Amino acid sequence: MIEAESNGVYQFSPLDPDDVRNEVYFQAAARADIEEDANLVAYDQAVSAAAFVFSDDTEDPTDGAFGFYSPTAIQYQKVEEALLSETTTLPTGIGTSDAQFPFFAPIQIVILPYVAGRADDETIPAFVFIRERESDEPAVVNE
Repeated sequence: MIEAESNGVYQFSPLDPDDVRNEVYFQAAARADIEEDANLVAYDQAVSAAAFVFSDDTEDPTDGAFGFYSPTAIQYQKVEEALLSETTTLPTGIGTSDAQFPFFAPIQIVILPYVAGRADDETIPAFVFIRERESDEPAVVNE
């Protein structure tokens, strides 16, 4: 699922050949090439976390998210506005939409407070999650 692509839109943005993280993503498979200790630790933690979730040794902290994305500064501003207003409708320009995931619509953006901030702006999470919701639930939640 992580490598899904539809009409040039990638489920996981580093798979996009034009994404600045594309090369890093594909080099990550060669763990031995990770030179910085911090990157090696982060890589190992991500693999361990995924293994625990898939083996049912831990609960899914996203409560059923089927995807995620890295919002831009403008998109995250709209995410925060939707969170504060408790709207049940995703605003346009938020970085995702019900139309993008019609099978799961309506969708909900989930902000997890322990997700690290972006390297260029620590106030914006590196990524937010997307999951199904009931139509009367908020379009954005902070868990």
